[in-house]
Amino acid sequence: MYKEAVKKRFIEPLKRKSKPFVGVELELPIINQKHAAVDYDAVQAAAEQFVQAFHFQNMSRDDKGRLWFAEDPAVGDSLSFDCSYNTLEWSFGREVDIHIIETRFRKYYAFMQEALQKRGHMLTGMGINPHYRINRREPVANGRYRMLYQYLQSSQYAPEGFPLHAYPFFGMFCAASQVQMDVDQDQIIDVIEVFNLLEPVKALLFANSVWPENPDILINRDWLWEYSMHGINQKNVGLWNEPVHTMEDLTEYLAGMNMFCTERDGKYVFIEPVPWKKYIQSDKVTGYYADDLSADGQVSRMTFRPREEDIRYLRSYKYVDLTYRGTIEFRSTCTQPVYETFTVAAFHAGLMQRLPELKQILTEDCRLFRQGMTPKVLRLLFARNSIPASFERSYLRDLLFRILDLAREGLYQRGFKEASYLNPLYQRAEQLSNPARVLVSGMEQGRTIESFIQEYGQLDRRLPRSTRQEFYR
Repeated sequence: MYKEAVKKRFIEPLKRKSKPFVGVELELPIINQKHAAVDYDAVQAAAEQFVQAFHFQNMSRDDKGRLWFAEDPAVGDSLSFDCSYNTLEWSFGREVDIHIIETRFRKYYAFMQEALQKRGHMLTGMGINPHYRINRREPVANGRYRMLYQYLQSSQYAPEGFPLHAYPFFGMFCAASQVQMDVDQDQIIDVIEVFNLLEPVKALLFANSVWPENPDILINRDWLWEYSMHGINQKNVGLWNEPVHTMEDLTEYLAGMNMFCTERDGKYVFIEPVPWKKYIQSDKVTGYYADDLSADGQVSRMTFRPREEDIRYLRSYKYVDLTYRGTIEFRSTCTQPVYETFTVAAFHAGLMQRLPELKQILTEDCRLFRQGMTPKVLRLLFARNSIPASFERSYLRDLLFRILDLAREGLYQRGFKEASYLNPLYQRAEQLSNPARVLVSGMEQGRTIESFIQEYGQLDRRLPRSTRQEFYR
């Protein structure tokens, strides 16, 4: 029974013929320019102004009456707040042409940035909100986010010896640039294998989550996700840690992911995490929830019988994530400087077009994997502030250029003149740099974090004259 539910939920949607659609989700940190906690009233006022200006509908409000979701059903775009009111998210309806999404994003961003700046706030393009220490640790006041926050605090369910970190509120200050693409059953095994191997390369190009708690790491989002309650089962987060060669392997892998929540009687409940295949065969499960009047951390309990339809709440956070929509979602990329936002979507879209050639580069021609190191270990090494000296710089540059050239060819093949989005990545490859490394280097030379907040929040790149030449150093 557990296999059939997984196949119905995740495998059946892959059988339809896929098209070259691209979906984009962008999470952007909100900054109070007075170096104080984000003022939720100011953010709400700007959001209300936005939804009126762009005629977004289907608005949802939290238990305190705050707007947390609205959408434009005509094109499928939505505005929401991710985990808390410290992070704004735009999710865009799928399009075949990335330019169409970018055009809408530019209109949305320019409007929202101006609305926030009038109220002493702004958006920026970083994977970690640099004001994480001073912002409020208050989840969006609805059942879903309250449940999620309480689950992330349920350290009693972590296995003995698991290095669980002390930041259950990390979702309130992490931000990602996520891409979804249609995929069919004939492709899915190769897509998972190949893009799993690509993760170390993406670390070199896209790192952008600098965090003072771990100053030597440039992608702290990885650590925060993998050593949270989400990561106690490796099948739910990070890279694919077991080979998946067949659809049966894929089904078993998905069935081994942890269930940690569901919904009963209109309430979101979290449970002691357990793999789906064990959950669905249990007679009874105890769940915990907070009603609207509960104080932070106080929960009630209920006992219920698992149902097959609970698989709707089986959720993974893999870097290469198979969704129930018949899409693959690429989740490992930090939010980028706003003026280079669409490097992420273009990179993935181009390489999806040239999957066989990418597989050949990474499995036959790549020296990285001939040293006995896994993609996870390599990603960890390349996410550090200094690339280990054991890796030849010229080889890494050549590898990055080969992969970027392949992505460019794939974008030409798509036929929408999207290749120019890759130009900043060629600069990064030449210098073996990325936004995080630029930030760390700049601050070592005396620049302030506030100057980077301003710079990475620009819709169009306007560097001060003194930093133009060394930006990619």
